[in-house]
Amino acid sequence: MSNNTHVLKQHYELISLSDGTLGDTLLIGLSYHFTSLEKTGLAAMLAKLPLVSDAPIAMDIDLSCIVLDKSMQVVEKIWYGNLRNANESIRHQGDALVGAKSFEESLIAQEQMQLRLNELPNTAKHLLVVLNSYHNQPLRAADKGMIHLGDKDNPKAHSISFSQIEPDCKTLIAWQLSYEDNGWQLHTPMQALKLGKLASQSIDGISKAASDFLQNSNNNRW
Repeated sequence: MSNNTHVLKQHYELISLSDGTLGDTLLIGLSYHFTSLEKTGLAAMLAKLPLVSDAPIAMDIDLSCIVLDKSMQVVEKIWYGNLRNANESIRHQGDALVGAKSFEESLIAQEQMQLRLNELPNTAKHLLVVLNSYHNQPLRAADKGMIHLGDKDNPKAHSISFSQIEPDCKTLIAWQLSYEDNGWQLHTPMQALKLGKLASQSIDGISKAASDFLQNSNNNRW
């Protein structure tokens, strides 16, 4: 665990899903309102070139799930470029390029995933639910940004407001599900991932950073 642990983490304790609090099928929903931000950094510099637009960029927040085995090696990645894992026990409902633009759109999640825990392959021992800002903008800047985890009876059993995310965080591990003691345990790491170079913003870069976090967290437990 990093030294700059976010203050929110102290309010979340390990939750066992074997007690019937939630069903075997979990629902994750990401919602936010349309948010347009001025270009910064390299994008702002490039915008000064001829034929390059200097218009603000609408936030595009992506939801993904990284699946790891007992050795904490990545075995599957579910994201807008790969909407299902091999046996379809994890399903992404598709990419939304911007947040809600109307009242009607704000009533539904912009991106959603379904996790069927009792159908996961035996190799799946850890699931990391990740938020990523496609244009490298701070997640916290999203207007009315929220992410929810629950089931069909209580779809918002656990919620995180983007206002609780570290100000400069652009990629976040929101939730971690680990199979321990013959049952799934829910953690809320609220861990910002530092990705550095532009190439690291890819799903492969995100997956590697997530795997490194999980391995380091496990090593620090002992």
